[in-house]
Amino acid sequence: MLSIAGRHLSPRTSALCDGVSRRDLLRAGTLAIGGLTLPQLLQAEQSAGVRNSRKAVIMIYMCGAPGHQDMYDLKMTAPDEIRGEFRPIPTNVPGIEICEHMPRLAAIMDKCIPLRSVYGSPNGAHDSFICYTGRTTQNQPAGGWPSMGSVVSKVLGPKNDAVPPFVGLAPDAGHPPYGSPGLPGFLGVAHAAFRPSGPARDDMKLQGIDTSRLDSRKALLTSIDGLRRDIDASGTLEGMDALTQQAFDILTSTALADALDVSRESQSVRDRYGKGDEKRFGDGAPRNLEHFLMARRLVEAGCRVVTLNFGRWDFHSDNFNGMKKTHLPQFDQGLSALIEDLHERGMADDVAVIAWGEFGRTPRINKDAGRDHWPQVGGGLLAGGGFRSGQVIGATDRLGAEIADRPVHFGEVLAALYRHLGIDPDAIKLTDLTGRPQYLLDKTVPMPELVWCRPATVEGRRLAGKKGGAGDQERFQRAIRRQASGDSFRRSYQTVMNFPGEISTVEGYPRSPDVPSVETMIGEDQVRPLSSLSRAWFPSGARRWPYVISSLPSDSFSRCDGSPQTPME
Repeated sequence: MLSIAGRHLSPRTSALCDGVSRRDLLRAGTLAIGGLTLPQLLQAEQSAGVRNSRKAVIMIYMCGAPGHQDMYDLKMTAPDEIRGEFRPIPTNVPGIEICEHMPRLAAIMDKCIPLRSVYGSPNGAHDSFICYTGRTTQNQPAGGWPSMGSVVSKVLGPKNDAVPPFVGLAPDAGHPPYGSPGLPGFLGVAHAAFRPSGPARDDMKLQGIDTSRLDSRKALLTSIDGLRRDIDASGTLEGMDALTQQAFDILTSTALADALDVSRESQSVRDRYGKGDEKRFGDGAPRNLEHFLMARRLVEAGCRVVTLNFGRWDFHSDNFNGMKKTHLPQFDQGLSALIEDLHERGMADDVAVIAWGEFGRTPRINKDAGRDHWPQVGGGLLAGGGFRSGQVIGATDRLGAEIADRPVHFGEVLAALYRHLGIDPDAIKLTDLTGRPQYLLDKTVPMPELVWCRPATVEGRRLAGKKGGAGDQERFQRAIRRQASGDSFRRSYQTVMNFPGEISTVEGYPRSPDVPSVETMIGEDQVRPLSSLSRAWFPSGARRWPYVISSLPSDSFSRCDGSPQTPME
């Protein structure tokens, strides 16, 4: 386990060349396989180039929460008072249908992953918190849970000193949680989102001041702060030190200002994204399509996490007119343009995109032709990240009221996004304001359905021993070792598997050169059942029990059907 605290909290930093202050502390304990010393850990991370990784996440928060049954999970066999007026259209993936008012997303569904069974919202209160943290606001530690962007800022730090690792494009909203870009919680102001909204963008460039004068001002600030730092017990000055350093870095470079300047794009690209509406919709967010383009430009410039908010989907009345006239067409244009753009620029494996709200909407349409809050189940859309796209994950019942197959918790999605960024939520803890180490998430097992895999076949035969017992596991491990001869496995992957009496196919070990033994991968202490996996994992729905590596490696994969997949960095 790795516990991190203090000012320089990045276990991904290639070297601690600037020294460690008396407040700094980094404790490295046993990690996954046999344990690693701190020098070994730092050397491995430097070799892997984690700090300079191009991996990034763009999160679109859909304020007020749209209904899954009006977007990705239409219920055409339900009664009229539940079904509504929208009709499904086919996508470019056979068998997947979505709402008729999202034709552009339908045309690129092979690049998308609709989520139809998202859960975890504790109640029907509007709050973006669970989208950004994977947790509820209940029973928080001192200082509060940090959002994903703040965690990434803390753990990985900036890729480019002139570009903040975490940028929130969300402007303030009439309902404050709608305008939140994700809070830093106990990580403090140094890891809050950089928010370039409004006239502040004009302050990102030096106005008639050369860098030598700026250096003099920086030295003066440093000397003044030195007089007060020793009496500061709250850590606020340290946080402000980090913000001041970030401000100087930004002012001595135009990288951030350039990334936010969409006028630098060709007119054809800008037309593809569209402009949308910069004004807030009610007490919600703007429907600003240029934010989608800014997000792509920011991750291209080196930002690791970008959050933005879009619209106000809280249609308690006139739901269908509201969605089809004011929200769905614009959302369809902006999100589809972003996804296509990432693919065309070769960024789709590096940049993961998630769009979702805090819960779902009631199956039954109310007397005002609206849908009310429904925390039992909602939906979302994933794309990019090198994930296995062109599939639907999860299902609800005939009325869209309850989860029927493969529940997907908010935390599972964030776990997959963390691992995409190179952060293992099982291996890292952050220290809260009381000094207690805290895991990044409660749900740390990522979504195995997202992982590309290489088929590995074990000849079908009845395994000896009690079904699911030690005899099955031992024989299964020996079969995997024979099958994997000549290959090797990456350190610290987790595995999930089931043991039926008949094993005909084993799916999913990666090609990776890092570790020479598979015993670390399939030891009995790492094996546990995942009962609802098979239908979600195999598009054919065949009842084959999978062996799944639930981390995303950096090497090439093949699809589960054996077709090739482009190698990933």
